[in-house]
Amino acid sequence: MLHLSADGKLSEAANDLHYANGIVFGPDKRLYVNESEAGRVISFAVDADGKLSDRRLFIRLYALGEPPDAYPDGIKLGPDGNFYVGEYSAGNILVVTPDGKLKTKYTVPSAGSPNLTFSDDGKTMYVMAVDNKNGAPYEGKVYAVKLK
Repeated sequence: MLHLSADGKLSEAANDLHYANGIVFGPDKRLYVNESEAGRVISFAVDADGKLSDRRLFIRLYALGEPPDAYPDGIKLGPDGNFYVGEYSAGNILVVTPDGKLKTKYTVPSAGSPNLTFSDDGKTMYVMAVDNKNGAPYEGKVYAVKLK
């Protein structure tokens, strides 16, 4: 993972990551990173100058009941303060509490749900889904899902 400073300097922020993908800052001001190939989410403390330290395991998707090949892709902090993790490996969005517990799971009828966002009022989640993962152009849909 690389860091680009405001003055344009590029430096390595973290290495030995298993396909770093989605990133988000958590309510604890740590940086959360999906390691897609490892099926997990890790977190880092971030110094004032952008340097990362204190690498920690946050969750393993299989420990939340997902299959061993679960592939986390996008991650967002939801309007409720929970993490929303999109799976490229399935049409699932996992809602995970800040202490790493599965709160709920939303499923859309597509092969993968790699990314998501929320409406301005926080009542709807928009899921970017992929129906055909066999190759570009990766046809899919966008679902509007009412949050519980």
